[in-house]
Amino acid sequence: MIHQSPNKTKGPSFLIRGFAPIRALVFKSARSTRGLSFIELVIYLGLTVILLSLLSGILFTILRVQQHQSSGYKLSSELSFVMNVIKTDVRQGQSISVSSSTLTITTGVSSTDPIIINSSAGTIYRKLGSNSQEALTSADVTLDSLTFQEFSGTSTTAVQISIVLTSNPDNPQIKETRSLQSTVSTLE
Repeated sequence: MIHQSPNKTKGPSFLIRGFAPIRALVFKSARSTRGLSFIELVIYLGLTVILLSLLSGILFTILRVQQHQSSGYKLSSELSFVMNVIKTDVRQGQSISVSSSTLTITTGVSSTDPIIINSSAGTIYRKLGSNSQEALTSADVTLDSLTFQEFSGTSTTAVQISIVLTSNPDNPQIKETRSLQSTVSTLE
């Protein structure tokens, strides 16, 4: 008579023993890669929020500085352009006359005689002869002041030009004002 113990399983024993290491490996790896705990997740999210807020603050500061520099560059280049146009007109003129904030330049050339430079509603205008007047300043700037002062010498006439412009940016925090003053004389 063969005696069997109740603790032994039926069937080939190599099958049960063969799966034991695999079963232990599967359950062990499942336990070690269970994921992040709630506290770890909250810490990582908090660090991410802090990092993103610092980076966005830096980005907005860089953009604001870039806008301010761009606005200042536009203002300076427009101011220089207007001054150069007026100085060129005065140098090419035969005579000049100033009345209030209007400069009249006599050129002696029928197509451009006279050149009239004046201001109206925050804009500087230039009129060549009988042509219609054209704006020298753009909508990006507003004219605050345009003054002419005439100096007469023995052989030449000079005019002192003073221009004050203010930028019109989209953001009022970067609004700025610049001025330019120059004296130029006719060549004759």
